[in-house]
Amino acid sequence: MKNYIQTKAVLFTVLLLIASIQIFGQRQMEYLDRGLVAVKVTNGVFLSWRVLGNDPKDMAFNIYRGTTKVNANPITGATNLTDASGTTGSTYTVRPIINGVEQAVGGSAAVWGQQYLSLQLQRPAGGTTPDGVAYTYAPNDCSVGDVDGDGQYEIFLKWDPSNAKDNSQQGYTGNVFIDCYKLNGTRLWRVDLGINIRAGAHYTQFLVQDFNGDGKAEMACKTAPGAKDGKGVYLSKGPAANDDNTEDYRTDGSWAGFISTGPEYLTMFSGLTGEELATESYIVNREPANGWGKTSETTNRVDRFLACVAYLDGKKPSMVFQRGYYGRMTLTAWDWNGTKLSQRWLFDSNTAGNGAAASQGNHNLSCGDVDGDGFDEILQGASAIDHNGKFMYATGLGHGDAMHFSDLMPDRPGLEVMCVHEEKHLAWPSTEVHDARTGEILWKSLVDDKDVGRGMSADISAAHRGFEVWSGVTGGFHNIASNTKVSTFIPSTNFRVYWDGDLQDELFESSIVEKWNGNGMTTLATLLGNTCNDTKKTPNLSADILGDWREEVILHDGASKLYIHTTTISTTHKLYTLMHDPVYRNAVAWQNAAYNQPPHLGFFLGDGAEKAPVPNITIISSTCQATPINPYFQINGGAWVNSTTIQATEGDVLILGPQPADGTWSWSGAGTSGTNREQTLTLNTGGTFDAVASYTNGCGATSLLTFNIQVTAIPRDCSGAVNGTAYLDNCGTCVGGNTGKMPCLSFEAEEACSFVGVLETTHAGFSGSGYVNSNNELNTSLKIGIVSQTTQNIDLLIKYANGGTENRPSSVSINGTLTSNNISFAPTNAWTTWINAPVSLALKEGYNEIVFTATTAGGLPNIDLFGYSSPNIAFSDCNIVQQSISLTSGWNLISINVLPQSTAIATIFAALDVAEIKTMNAYWKKVNLDFLNTLQTIEPGNGYLVNMNTAGTLSVTGVPVEARLIAPLQSAGWHLIGCPFQTPTHFPIISTPQIAS
Repeated sequence: MKNYIQTKAVLFTVLLLIASIQIFGQRQMEYLDRGLVAVKVTNGVFLSWRVLGNDPKDMAFNIYRGTTKVNANPITGATNLTDASGTTGSTYTVRPIINGVEQAVGGSAAVWGQQYLSLQLQRPAGGTTPDGVAYTYAPNDCSVGDVDGDGQYEIFLKWDPSNAKDNSQQGYTGNVFIDCYKLNGTRLWRVDLGINIRAGAHYTQFLVQDFNGDGKAEMACKTAPGAKDGKGVYLSKGPAANDDNTEDYRTDGSWAGFISTGPEYLTMFSGLTGEELATESYIVNREPANGWGKTSETTNRVDRFLACVAYLDGKKPSMVFQRGYYGRMTLTAWDWNGTKLSQRWLFDSNTAGNGAAASQGNHNLSCGDVDGDGFDEILQGASAIDHNGKFMYATGLGHGDAMHFSDLMPDRPGLEVMCVHEEKHLAWPSTEVHDARTGEILWKSLVDDKDVGRGMSADISAAHRGFEVWSGVTGGFHNIASNTKVSTFIPSTNFRVYWDGDLQDELFESSIVEKWNGNGMTTLATLLGNTCNDTKKTPNLSADILGDWREEVILHDGASKLYIHTTTISTTHKLYTLMHDPVYRNAVAWQNAAYNQPPHLGFFLGDGAEKAPVPNITIISSTCQATPINPYFQINGGAWVNSTTIQATEGDVLILGPQPADGTWSWSGAGTSGTNREQTLTLNTGGTFDAVASYTNGCGATSLLTFNIQVTAIPRDCSGAVNGTAYLDNCGTCVGGNTGKMPCLSFEAEEACSFVGVLETTHAGFSGSGYVNSNNELNTSLKIGIVSQTTQNIDLLIKYANGGTENRPSSVSINGTLTSNNISFAPTNAWTTWINAPVSLALKEGYNEIVFTATTAGGLPNIDLFGYSSPNIAFSDCNIVQQSISLTSGWNLISINVLPQSTAIATIFAALDVAEIKTMNAYWKKVNLDFLNTLQTIEPGNGYLVNMNTAGTLSVTGVPVEARLIAPLQSAGWHLIGCPFQTPTHFPIISTPQIAS
């Protein structure tokens, strides 16, 4: 069975990969050289180099020491070897071989004398805070990006002062600096974020990536007045143009050092020069300051920031900057086109429909395509935001300090998230794994009332397929794919790394790389340098930035050096650089955010490097520039217009035909699709629509252009007739105009004779004063009365809502007799969605009592009204009354106001000594009947002359007939209502239906 499941999972992955390659656009990745690294080891020089994500599978390599080829045959396997003849004075080059032809040099390297590259830094001078406290600087978080397009990463380094603070701590801090260094130690620039940016793990999250596709990386981060760019110039663009850069917004007193007022910015810096390229207001701002968690805190939880790089359109990287996760959670997505920062979307948990995301964030985040649509989603720990800024889900488990995102359970389609949680709650798991797409909890530790600070998920045991999971309260570590407790031993919980030659993860903490040996941990290496971020003990950076697919670990000396460590252990596995896996590349960009987490791949490597999915990427180099799109459109075969703004009318035929004519096109929005450059649209509806054209030129650079289409709608009635007069009646039917249909009449359910339930107004969409919500139980009923002028069949429409998942069937009885016309009352998907259910009724002439009775324990649905189209019926209440009329001897003018069960004169007057009854054109005689005796019935509201032989009292029992019901029942004659010629007579009620409360 397990093999079958594995086969299904692999098949699913392959099919999804094929679909992704065919349907989704290629992600832009930076150009990289071969990253050749050479390290002196005991038996020669160890060399390793990169395979790129878009390399042919059969690509081979030659390695040269100087002009001497080191390898006897082309290297087709793993990209590492040891040159026994190499020395510290050797130099090496690598040349790819494609189809047997050796290509140009792909990289060169001098030999390191030890297992690390020492990078000399320019340490900022220390200082003294306003309250007299001295501080110094140490290297902190790093990121990487290629700022000059040469295919080699530069190091971006954040300097933290020794008095950096957690948000919960008061006190001044020194300024935060960000430097950019080449791997040869050259410092390219330094950004000084100034006194109005506080130092600490939660404040400055900096993003490095080639955001505009020019082959050179930029850097973006939060800034404020007083910040200086890499040229030493105060910020001056956008809202920063008129700053007073001498203004100090820091508070003093008991909460000294907090910054709770003043402008906040987002600034884009050149990766090459550090120059300010653009500045915009930071969105969302801090107001209201007490809305971000504990309302008593106006300085702590408002300044909890996160950031990530995500491919929100599936092609180009966007920036996502976040404020808040303890309470209110906000994320703003930004794009950079080389000249302008533009906001893509804003997510705010305070917005209607997003409230479930509040307090469901971590001290870190991740991102990747979790739903297979080609676009990245943002993972917040206990919640997720879709690529378009829409809320996806929340697990409800609350805030946490650590999370891991990858294919943790490879036999299960999709990706998973592992989290530890800070919330102390006896009903919540402290450590859990959930589906990255849906939030479904897949595995959890024993319920534990603990604040769990760190936790790890990594594939450390080759004996168990999939990832292992552990934290301080899991009592050991488990393989979650098989739900097997592997050991009671609890390994370190901070970082993982690929270091040795197999496909399992190693662990890193406190400068030590260690490996699970089946019974405990074996130390593989003790690295030179210090970790960062206090108890978290994280490296400055861990990422695959050099050599083959194994990762480098960057540590620092506490003052002025970085140590870039690489492995010298041989491997037999050939794999492209991890930086070309989309999930992993995103992770390296967000690794410096708040509580640093290690990067993971977006697939399960344990199945074999040869099974790694081919990344759907396109390489962007600095020599490849995006081609501007020239917008053209045509309406109804007219002239071509050069504009992105289109004014059209419903029914027009629009052709979008932008230029140039070569390259590759793809479209989205407004009904566009596919890869044809020209798009033909028939504008069938009014409104405003955006059509987005994506153009990739011959060298792989992509441009985007948006056509804004404004379509004026043609007025149509409900039947579709232009300027028609048809309309929807109370029953939801299109009537009038050219439909040939008459409008239906309606009767509100709240006017029913009786019902078992309550009258409600909770769910919108009802008419009248409310709707009837029946009790959820068997035999719940609702009764109505219908007066029919003739014996006839009618179709009655019942407007109802059923927001449940099951049918709510009802039987139907007429005048006490069950019919065969039962009604199912199917679900309407929501209690605010109302539809009509028809039922056929066979009515007798006169009054009819109709009862709807629930035949299941679910009761009846919510019922709003009854509609009907027959002009000769009317609804009545169901009260039975008695009308008494005193008749004198001789002639009496009378009218009855009830509808008796029988209207036959002989029945009504059976107990009285009556001689004859007349109307204006008919009469009835008790004796001496002849063919002119045509008057046979008495109708409510009509006047009758009654000739009595002797006095008596006429008693008529029936349903009272209101004035509105008399009109369809009247025949020719006198029309009297209320017996105007008699003293008013009391109508005693015989029986009163009870309406349940």
